[in-house]
Amino acid sequence: MLRAKNLKHKIALVLFFLFLFVGAVNSEQQYPVLLNSTSTPLAPRKSAPRPTISKSEREELLKQLKEEIKERVKNEVDQSFGRPFTSNLSTFVTALSILVAILGILVVLFPLAAGIFIWLLRQPLLAQISDEIANFREGKERKLDPLVLKAKEELDRVSELRIISETQRKNRILSQLDIAEQRIYSNLPDFVQEISGQISPAYWPSKAKNYIPLEYWRAMSGLIEEASIFVDFNPEVLSHEEYTKMGNNSLFAGYYKEAIKFYLKASERHIVNFQIILNLGITSERLGKYEEAIKYFDKARQNNAEDCIALTHQARTIFHWNQKQKQHDTEVVKAVRYLEQALQINSTYHEALYLLACYAAERQTTTKALDYLEQAIKIFPLYYREKAKEGKLFEKFHDNERFYSLISHPI
Repeated sequence: MLRAKNLKHKIALVLFFLFLFVGAVNSEQQYPVLLNSTSTPLAPRKSAPRPTISKSEREELLKQLKEEIKERVKNEVDQSFGRPFTSNLSTFVTALSILVAILGILVVLFPLAAGIFIWLLRQPLLAQISDEIANFREGKERKLDPLVLKAKEELDRVSELRIISETQRKNRILSQLDIAEQRIYSNLPDFVQEISGQISPAYWPSKAKNYIPLEYWRAMSGLIEEASIFVDFNPEVLSHEEYTKMGNNSLFAGYYKEAIKFYLKASERHIVNFQIILNLGITSERLGKYEEAIKYFDKARQNNAEDCIALTHQARTIFHWNQKQKQHDTEVVKAVRYLEQALQINSTYHEALYLLACYAAERQTTTKALDYLEQAIKIFPLYYREKAKEGKLFEKFHDNERFYSLISHPI
């Protein structure tokens, strides 16, 4: 404010001198005699006389004076108004830069501050929301219609009855399977009963069922079909042991697809079970899926390399596969090696002895074939005599006296 006043004073002073100078020039033009007349000096001076200036020179000097005054006024005005403007502009730009920087910091810090604030309020808010939900549920449950509560209780009771009914049905099927199995055992021919107490029915020859009375066989088949349907709708009811039992009964009865289904269900309830894997191999062999059966036997032998049954069944599967696919002799040699390995583990394993007798008979080595057959008959005379009589591989030996003696007379 003070600077503005000083500026005004300066401008007024300049204008004052300007007007004064212009007035003096005009008065000189109007009164030249008075201005040019010599006045009597108070004291005489001996200096040289003052040179006179022409009119044109005077006008030129006056013009130069005007230009100089105009230039000085312009410079003064520029100095008075320019410096504050420049200073104010610099101050404005600085303030604007500071404001932009502050806004940038706020933009960066605001999400972080908001996140911290929400995180601090999270637990109380969650607790409050949980309380509200709990209160809402309690209010809704209190307002439930008595009929709805009664319907809920009825559904719970029906579910319990259904579980009880499923359990009772399962127990009935299992108990009837036991009864059918006992009846079958009691009516088996003598040569089958000879091995019934030694090996599981799952490992009986497929022709063994031909000697079981038809009514018992039908009873067993009907129960297996019912059990298969029951398992489709109630897979969680049966245990590992119950599935295994149903699989064995199905394998014995010739229901191989059902047996595989039961065995796979049993394997789902047990991490590694040698018996289930072995049974899956035997069932696949009976279905003619020889390649799949060999994979199961390999897996079974990985879990129990010293098992005679796995070695013997794998060898028999290779024999059957060779007859179907005409495999190279190296596969047959491998099967013979499996049988010999089984006999090294158990020299009296009858099934391995009988398969070696069949292999020797196919290769026309009569002496070896009859030696192996004789050892098998010594273990189970009735069973292997009957098998040798029915075996096609031994038909060429019917005229052999030693063969006739083995199948006709006790050893």
